[in-house]
Amino acid sequence: KLGLSVQDTDDGKGVKVIEVDDESNAAKAGIKENDVITDVDGKAINSTDDMVKVIRESKEKVSVMIKLQRSGKTQNIEVKMPRKIKTADL
Repeated sequence: KLGLSVQDTDDGKGVKVIEVDDESNAAKAGIKENDVITDVDGKAINSTDDMVKVIRESKEKVSVMIKLQRSGKTQNIEVKMPRKIKTADL
């Protein structure tokens, strides 16, 4: 999880960020509410389903590159992927 809540846009181009967890990697990278994410790692994002699919495919990566629109400007932001720490009872 990147720490984002997103919804489909009216025009079907990208997903709108509706909430960012303050402690998340997305917040640390600079993603903000009302940003519109249009691309993740070179893959076009046109719906929340697209976003979920691409993030799941990227879960083994160290980071993802997110292209977004903010106030009419395009920005590229690198977001580190959260790491799960394995534990074992021995």
